[in-house]
Amino acid sequence: MKTLKINHTPVSLLSLVLVAMLALASCTGKTQKENSNDMTENDLSDDFEQQREELVEKLESMEEDIDDSIDDLKDKMNIDEGPVERNFEEAVDNLEAKKKDVSDALAEVKSSSKDNWNEVKSDVNRAYDNMASELKETKEDIKQKFDEMSNS
Repeated sequence: MKTLKINHTPVSLLSLVLVAMLALASCTGKTQKENSNDMTENDLSDDFEQQREELVEKLESMEEDIDDSIDDLKDKMNIDEGPVERNFEEAVDNLEAKKKDVSDALAEVKSSSKDNWNEVKSDVNRAYDNMASELKETKEDIKQKFDEMSNS
């Protein structure tokens, strides 16, 4: 058996080592990148879940607030029937419509996914701000009407 003798120069050895290092580095880089992507996806998933839960809690709180307002209004209507009841039936209907809007927004948030989260969050936050403003105005209007009726 003949042995083939190859004479390597320092430049050829250095080139071979550099090629091996680049090949190794590129393989390692992909693994780190994949790990980084996995961590980013996990972070996004956790962030999505946390944001969704916060928005659900905010909407549920508004829903409870509306329920309490409806109950208070119905209690006031039961105290004095007639003109008081007629004046506040519209307010109760208005509150119940707002509650439906909140319930719809809550259902949209609960059924959202990571893919549509940013759009849902933006839409629902905008709707929440509008609903909160309208609810505040409705409560102030109810209070004013009740005060007017009480002073009559």
